[in-house]
Amino acid sequence: MKIAIPVETSDGLRSIVAGHFGHAPYYAFVDGKTKQCAVVPNGSSHNGGDKLPPEWLFDEGVNVLICNGLGARAIGLCTQLGIEVYITEEQTVGESLGAFEAGTLTRAGSEDACAHEH
Repeated sequence: MKIAIPVETSDGLRSIVAGHFGHAPYYAFVDGKTKQCAVVPNGSSHNGGDKLPPEWLFDEGVNVLICNGLGARAIGLCTQLGIEVYITEEQTVGESLGAFEAGTLTRAGSEDACAHEH
């Protein structure tokens, strides 16, 4: 399993979770088995790339997206691509992973979309 978390900083498991997934400057990619974390620049169309954020994540092999906020369109596209989306209120990648592993994160639905994105 490959987990993606949009982040504001490039500090590994201490990276700060971004407020909105598509506009994050970086993504933390975490191997679900080994817990190895790599932080990479956002390569989506929101940051100069040629694919929408969910498409870019899919191409990167992501199975799970953990984020603070995203729009209904992004939730729908992630779902179509087979990427499970979870909402976190945690501050860091490490804390968010801990909550995911504990089963305390909510799976995102259209009701979880950011108000300005409906």
